[in-house]
Amino acid sequence: MAANTVDDQLSSNDFRLSLVRLVGPALVALITLGQLGAVNRFNVKGPAWLDPASLSAVVASGLFFAFYYGNTTYVSAQLRSRLSLPENDSNRITGTQSVSGKVLRRVRWARFQYFVGFALLIGAVGLFVAFLWT
Repeated sequence: MAANTVDDQLSSNDFRLSLVRLVGPALVALITLGQLGAVNRFNVKGPAWLDPASLSAVVASGLFFAFYYGNTTYVSAQLRSRLSLPENDSNRITGTQSVSGKVLRRVRWARFQYFVGFALLIGAVGLFVAFLWT
């Protein structure tokens, strides 16, 4: 769902950024479990390729979240700076204006990175659970 106005876009950006901030500790916990030798701790012997595949998916997910975070914070900062310009500046925008095409393209690219990051994270958790229970 695309945001139509600047205020909607900023609200959506803030919500998704908070989700990404919450996912960070989950990524660290998953990497830590894998690297601390969950295989030895839980005494399971899953297929050898599942653990490295899970860790690779976690790292790729983290990279996509980092790219998303960078793009979204850039767009939010750009919109907020244009909102705070003096009234007589031609680059000033209001919260009720629609989002410009250039900003919207960057937001769409960032959202793609967001969804790919979540898909990779879900895949990583699935691979890790499959590794523990096979």
